[in-house]
Amino acid sequence: MKKVFQYIFLVWFLMFFHTSLLAQESIFTGFQGNLKKADDLFQKQAYSEAIIMYEELADKNKEDVSIILKIANAYYLSNEMNMAVKWYERYNEKGGEPNHTDMLRYASSLQTTGNYNKSINWLQKYLSQFPDDIEISKRIWQLQNVKFLYEDSIYYSIKPLSVNTLNDEFAPVIYGNSIVFASNDTKVAAIERKDASTDKPFYNWYISNTIKDTINRRTISSYSEKKIFAKGIKAKYHKGPISFYSGGDTMVFARTGYNHSNSQGYTTQLFFARKEGKRWEEYAEFPYNSQDYSVNHPSISENGKTLYFVSDMSGGRGGTDIYSSNFIEGKWTKAKNLGDVINTTRNESHPFIQNNILYFSSEGLPGLGGLDIFRVNLNDRPIEVHNFGFPINTHYDDFDLILDKTGAFGYLASNRNNEVNNNDDIYEVKLNKLTFPLIVKGEIKYKNNKLIDSASEMILLSNAKIELIDKSQNSIVHVTSTDTKGNFTLEIPYESQFLLRVIQDNLGVAIVSMEIPGNHQDYLNHEIVIVKDMFNAL
Repeated sequence: MKKVFQYIFLVWFLMFFHTSLLAQESIFTGFQGNLKKADDLFQKQAYSEAIIMYEELADKNKEDVSIILKIANAYYLSNEMNMAVKWYERYNEKGGEPNHTDMLRYASSLQTTGNYNKSINWLQKYLSQFPDDIEISKRIWQLQNVKFLYEDSIYYSIKPLSVNTLNDEFAPVIYGNSIVFASNDTKVAAIERKDASTDKPFYNWYISNTIKDTINRRTISSYSEKKIFAKGIKAKYHKGPISFYSGGDTMVFARTGYNHSNSQGYTTQLFFARKEGKRWEEYAEFPYNSQDYSVNHPSISENGKTLYFVSDMSGGRGGTDIYSSNFIEGKWTKAKNLGDVINTTRNESHPFIQNNILYFSSEGLPGLGGLDIFRVNLNDRPIEVHNFGFPINTHYDDFDLILDKTGAFGYLASNRNNEVNNNDDIYEVKLNKLTFPLIVKGEIKYKNNKLIDSASEMILLSNAKIELIDKSQNSIVHVTSTDTKGNFTLEIPYESQFLLRVIQDNLGVAIVSMEIPGNHQDYLNHEIVIVKDMFNAL
């Protein structure tokens, strides 16, 4: 009887043990299966869905620091920096050992949320392992001297547009007396189509007419209700940034396609369209489009000869870089990387070209955090990059700066309203401080002081040579001339004290001072009057 009992107990124990093993195996298998699903979503950049699964796994496996790190990285890559900081800190508290990429991501998250001192500490930890990383050394120096980026804040004014919604608005571009932009708002669209990876609608183009303030003519006072722009151009997925040229009758634009063989899914390419009557018709694509990488954020010169764009193509410095291509003899030249003064190992994007000044955004160049907006004069040798500082830049993402022809008014996009939502909005930008090089237009007149009739004593000075002289260096820095009506265009390369040497065959040479005020509005119409007796005979 005892043996029978022992036998029954042994059978029961073996059955229980086997069942327990099966249960444990089932739990482990389920865990591995869900982790793989979450990892697959992460690889497909469906970060929101990946985060949900990762957090469920982390709740059941509280000591698994690898999952905590995956959550932190997913929040970082989805640009939710406050949450990224929270999970990176939890990872560190659990004894996690971040690699160099995680260190930089954590430091960037801290910088973007305004925690500069802590960000400096983590950048210094990284630098102790990679002491030759010049970019990180520059970032540390900039954060230690971040106060200098707030010095010119009184010269700028920023205000949000009425076209902003709780969805994204970005990629503003000036189009005549209107603003064209991209948005995933669906109130205007008849059919709502969603991006499965974000569960948000696809981006479309909208246009809103602007009404200028009658008192201050360069400040927009109101915007009309937005309407869909360029319906004739179709897109199955996202429509992206636009750049107009040739008087606004032609444009280059970005559009996404889906490639199942690409791990990222979506890639972006550039296309060209022209206005046919009232409709826009697509007519060509950029020859360096590819399914293997993206080509995005176009900005083209007014004559259509030089195109700047952003790409993650192989051979770049890292992340996304800014490239240029020239239209020569009916063909676009091979893409040229703008080099390591502009491009870093992180992301550079959103270029805008005007008067040989390139405005762009960067994560890698020293700044306040997130994407900062920079400018560089491409004619300078050597070229030097300048950060706009606050309030153009904040510790959030600031990008898509564009300016009108005066350089005093424009738009930018930013998610600086992060406390309310994490969406991108468009802001008006008014620049009261002069930026160089400064393009000055005006007219020169001379006055014959022997004339009694004041109405007839002002004479337009035609066909005169003008030399701009740096007073401190006594050197000529720019040469131009007046036309037959006395009009001139002058480029002042930098801030200094200048003289003008005016040379006219019949009158001789005159030297006059060139006063440069501190405000764009005082410089819209420059008039120079020279008394005839100031001229010396040649």
